[in-house]
Amino acid sequence: MLSGSWMTTSVQIGFIIGAVVIALSGISDRFDPRHIFAIASVFGAIVNGLFSLSSGTTTGLILRFFTGIAMASIYPIAVKLCRFCSWRMGF
Repeated sequence: MLSGSWMTTSVQIGFIIGAVVIALSGISDRFDPRHIFAIASVFGAIVNGLFSLSSGTTTGLILRFFTGIAMASIYPIAVKLCRFCSWRMGF
């Protein structure tokens, strides 16, 4: 039971660290957001696939941490892309 709560916590910690790094680096302003979105989505899919194959708790925690980083890389850029799309469509 304890390892399950650590799995959730490691995703949240990864999300927080990823969001801070993305925000402070300004990476979404320096590079094409569509490319960052695509790379982060593929990275997240690969990490989740590896998580399903992992057998140890430590490996699982590390992979879930990277899942959080991928989520932090996807979410703000998706919001930025949706705002751009809605502005172009007149919403």
